[in-house]
Amino acid sequence: MEVRTLDPHAPRHLMRREEIRVSQVRRVPGGGTLVYDGVEAQDGEPPLHRFQVHCDSDDEAAVLANHIRTQLREDRVSVVSGGREVPLTNHDLAEALRPGR
Repeated sequence: MEVRTLDPHAPRHLMRREEIRVSQVRRVPGGGTLVYDGVEAQDGEPPLHRFQVHCDSDDEAAVLANHIRTQLREDRVSVVSGGREVPLTNHDLAEALRPGR
């Protein structure tokens, strides 16, 4: 999963940390894990923050989707999963995060 944003606080909101670093893990109770995988910036483009997402079930994907939406809803971000932009809704995020997708 990738989060594209000009707001430097958005990745920190998602990880619930003041400072984040590569390989940092955020365990979401009942919702799997997020692992911060770093940032990449192209000229003229907003930075792209990469996260590894681990969910073992559809239920975990739904819980993690709710966490992501809640943490990022106030931020100006776009979320990309599997190469496509995902609307910031619980349903769409959960579908994108389901195991096997």
